[in-house]
Amino acid sequence: MAQSILIPFSFEFRKRPVEWEQVSARITGWVEGPPQQLIAQIPDGKGTKALNLLFSHFPEGERKAILDSIQKAGSERENEAFGGIDLDVFAPVNQVPVVDRELRKHTRPADAWQMRDDFLRMAQISEDAQAFLGKWGRWHQLPRHVEARELFALQRAVRNALVHSSERWFTTENAFLPKVASTSTAFPHFAMVTDVCRDAICIATTVDLLRRVDFKVCARGDCELPFKVVSKHSKQYCSQYCAHLESVRRNRRSKTVKSKRVPA
Repeated sequence: MAQSILIPFSFEFRKRPVEWEQVSARITGWVEGPPQQLIAQIPDGKGTKALNLLFSHFPEGERKAILDSIQKAGSERENEAFGGIDLDVFAPVNQVPVVDRELRKHTRPADAWQMRDDFLRMAQISEDAQAFLGKWGRWHQLPRHVEARELFALQRAVRNALVHSSERWFTTENAFLPKVASTSTAFPHFAMVTDVCRDAICIATTVDLLRRVDFKVCARGDCELPFKVVSKHSKQYCSQYCAHLESVRRNRRSKTVKSKRVPA
C-alpha cells in the first residue's frame, strides 16, 4: 500500500557571479534520438568544437521549420539544409569548478525564489538571458556553454507549471531533485547546497507545486509575472510597484479621454 511520507529536507542556494560571453553557433547536423538533438559548431579559441542541442528546447514553430527543411533537402544534404541557421550561445569566462565541500567559501547566500522571479521576468531575447546569467552565476553543474533557447524553454515550462497545470512538470526531469549531498549528522540529515541556477529554479518550482501553492499572473500587461496567492484578497498585481504603475497609467488615460471631450 502506498504511503505519503513527509521527510525534512534542507535546501540552500548560494550565489557565485560568473562572467559570460556571447558567441555564435552554427547548426551543421542532426542526431536522431531519443532525445533528438541538433549539432552546432562554436568557436573555442583554438578553432571550433561541436555542441549538441536538444531539439525540444526550440519553440514549436521553429521545430516545424527545421523538420520541414530536413524533409525538403533530403538526408544526405542535412548539413547544407542547416547551413544558414545561427544560434546565440553563452560561454563562461574563466569559470573554475569548486568542489562541494568548499562551495560556501566561494559563494554567498541568495534567495532561490527571488532568482526564479528574475528568471521569469527575463525577456526571451539574448541580451536579457546574458544579463540574467551574469547576475546569478552558474547555469549547469559543469562549466560549459549554454544555449539561449535552453533558458527560454525552462522559463516556459516553469511558467506553465505555476499558472496552468503541474501535471506535465512532474513527467519531466525538471521535477526530480538533484542528488542529495549531505554528510551532516545534525538535523535535518538530507540537505542540498548548490550555486547552480538551473537546479535551484527547478527545486523551488517543485517545492511550490508539492506544497500546492496557488499562483496568479500579474495583471500588468508588460509584467505578467506569476506570483504566489497568500490570501483570499483578490490581489491583481505581483508587487506594489506594478499596482502603482497601473494606477498612474489609468489616471493618465482618464485625463487624456477627458481632455478630448472638452469642446474647442
